[in-house]
Amino acid sequence: MKKRVFIAINLPTETKDELGQLLKKLKKINPQQQIRYVKADSLHLTLHFLGDRGAEEISTIKKVMRDIASSHSPSTIITGDIDAFPNLQSPKVVYLSIMEKPKSSISSLQKKLGFTLEQAGIDVDHRAWQPHLTLARINSPTVFKTQNAFPPIIEIPATHITLMESNLTSYGAQYTVLESFSFSNHGQN
Repeated sequence: MKKRVFIAINLPTETKDELGQLLKKLKKINPQQQIRYVKADSLHLTLHFLGDRGAEEISTIKKVMRDIASSHSPSTIITGDIDAFPNLQSPKVVYLSIMEKPKSSISSLQKKLGFTLEQAGIDVDHRAWQPHLTLARINSPTVFKTQNAFPPIIEIPATHITLMESNLTSYGAQYTVLESFSFSNHGQN
């Protein structure tokens, strides 16, 4: 049986709690029904969405993740501003932007994962990757206001990558950790 999977950097509980406060503020400013907010405990940084994969492919994905994590050093993700795809005037996805420390550490990890997965026979999305934390999805046209919802600047330790399963339900996506792989303390990015 196939599983709908993606590779992500999971956030610590304290970070999810802090961002949960931001989500509450945004819901007060933007209570429209067509806005579906992400639950705070589901927040994560997606590196690669891989779609439906069978057991053999998942085994290959895990091997690639294990190998790459063992040669990657921990780094830090820093939250930025609220923005939207394609923009805040006609948003489809509202997100919190991400900065990296050291610069481009997570971006290079994302590229390395994509290249190595493809070498192992796993197709990946080739669109330009923009690191972000999805806060809400919007199905029909609406304006999204951000006034007085100043996002906290949070430094998030990136110490491992996680293979997640996504199950779509009428209440939104439910995520399950399939396996996590810790970064080496002496790896080279």
